[in-house]
Amino acid sequence: MLPFQSLIESVCFKGVALLGEIDADDDSNSAVLRSITTSLGQLKYRDTALLDKIADHLRTRLQAKGSLDSRDLVPFLLTSATINYTPKNSEAVFTVNIKIVVGVFTVKIY
Repeated sequence: MLPFQSLIESVCFKGVALLGEIDADDDSNSAVLRSITTSLGQLKYRDTALLDKIADHLRTRLQAKGSLDSRDLVPFLLTSATINYTPKNSEAVFTVNIKIVVGVFTVKIY
């Protein structure tokens, strides 16, 4: 059991509720979402409801904007890998991650 387990659980529970209220077009909460996602990974804390909600939020932003910032995608990818969990409805987000990673490491040979 993690120290402050009940605090972490209540923060995750509240996070699920608050993520439902955030507008996908509003980028002002991106840093907070990245921080929460990163923290879950660093704690190796698996809260499937919160990760599913984060995946839904990222997928909605992807559909609304057509792209996502790599700063939002990398913490999601790393946290999902660290805790060994694939959030529901996250396929579109992982597909974008793969395209970004492949694009970064693709070298054009002429």
